[in-house]
Amino acid sequence: MRKIHQEEYAHAFAGAAEAIISQPTAIAKVPESERVDAKRMVEDIARAGTPARWMESPDAIVGALGKEARKGDVVLAMSNGSFGGLHDKLLKALRK
Repeated sequence: MRKIHQEEYAHAFAGAAEAIISQPTAIAKVPESERVDAKRMVEDIARAGTPARWMESPDAIVGALGKEARKGDVVLAMSNGSFGGLHDKLLKALRK
């Protein structure tokens, strides 16, 4: 959630078909001056050559991937916490 790695994120998704980014759900715990800028991260990732899009919330990510993911796709969810229950919600959505 901290911007210490803001610049590195632009290249961290190289090789991915797409990166879907949302603001961390617990971002308020981090002082504003130290927060990662998730919308800028999307722009930086796209500029580095990986398609990227912003989603408003973990639930929005689950909704999109539940509709878009196809058999054989690999979905990697990265978070340093529960991120609004994303992991369990995503598994349920993908099983449908």
